[in-house]
Amino acid sequence: MLTAGSGGYLGIAFAASQTNFIDKFDKANTQGTIGLDLSTSNIDLSSGPTGTAFHANARLGSSTTATLSGTFTPQGDTYRVGGGGGTLTISSALVDAAGPVTRNLDMGSSGTLAAGTVVLTGPILHRQHHHQRRHLEHQQ
Repeated sequence: MLTAGSGGYLGIAFAASQTNFIDKFDKANTQGTIGLDLSTSNIDLSSGPTGTAFHANARLGSSTTATLSGTFTPQGDTYRVGGGGGTLTISSALVDAAGPVTRNLDMGSSGTLAAGTVVLTGPILHRQHHHQRRHLEHQQ
């Protein structure tokens, strides 16, 4: 099994898919950056595909240039992206989970690994809960 420790990076130089790369990781123990170094689509870091989700600190990044399209499912309530020093373009929609779960976006890195650049070209769909909406209206 593959793993990227905290501050670590593990990427591949071919088009990654869920089955040929992502599902090969020791998900519970991967805390570093999962490297996408060519364009790919449909990445699921949650427990859906195999019953085990990635560690909460795991993130997607690139040491070169890559584009993520299609469905992107994080391993919890936060999309964690960045790391590797390259450019990761995300054309996937970043959406809240079903039900009352609001997802966050963390663009950074793992440990002292170079963050690189994250470019968001897809929609960011965020539900506002009633109490949040009232709070925003109060600030105006």
